[in-house]
Amino acid sequence: MNWQLIIGISEVIGALAIVVTLIFLAIEVRNNRRATESSSLDALATGFNAINTHIIDDPAVTKLWVSGMAEPEKLDEIGRVQISMLVQSYLNQYTALKKYHSAGVLSDDEWLMYTKPMAAMLNSPGGRWLWDTVTTTPAILSELEEYRNVDSNYPWLGSSGNS
Repeated sequence: MNWQLIIGISEVIGALAIVVTLIFLAIEVRNNRRATESSSLDALATGFNAINTHIIDDPAVTKLWVSGMAEPEKLDEIGRVQISMLVQSYLNQYTALKKYHSAGVLSDDEWLMYTKPMAAMLNSPGGRWLWDTVTTTPAILSELEEYRNVDSNYPWLGSSGNS
C-alpha cells in the first residue's frame, strides 16, 4: 500500500471540503444579509404605516394634520406640539432610510420615492414653519434642501401642498 498516495488523496479531499464549505458559507452570509436588509426595510415601512394609520384612523389627528400643514400659526400650543411630533416621526423614519440608502440597501429610485414626498411635506406652510425646529442631521437637511421650494402636489398634504 502506497501511504504517500493515500495521504495526497486525503489532502486533496480535505482541501476540496474546505473550498465547498467556504462557498456554502459565502452563499449563506449573502442570503442572511439580504434577509436582514429586507426585514429592516419592512420595519421602516411598518413605521411609516403606523404614523399614517394614526392619521387615518383618528379624525381629530387627520384634522390636526391638514390644519398643521396648511396653517400652523392657527394651531394652539398643544396642536403645534402634536404636529411637530408627527413631522418628527416621519423625519425619524426618513433618517433611517437615508442610512439604508447610503449603505446601498435602498436603491436610488426607492430613495427618491421617499425623498420627494418628505420634501413636499417640508415645503408645505406647516413644513416651512417646522423646518428649523425638527431634529435631524445636517446631511438629511442638505439632502432635503435640494427639494426645498420645489413645486409638488401630494394629496395627503391636503390643501397645504404646493401645486
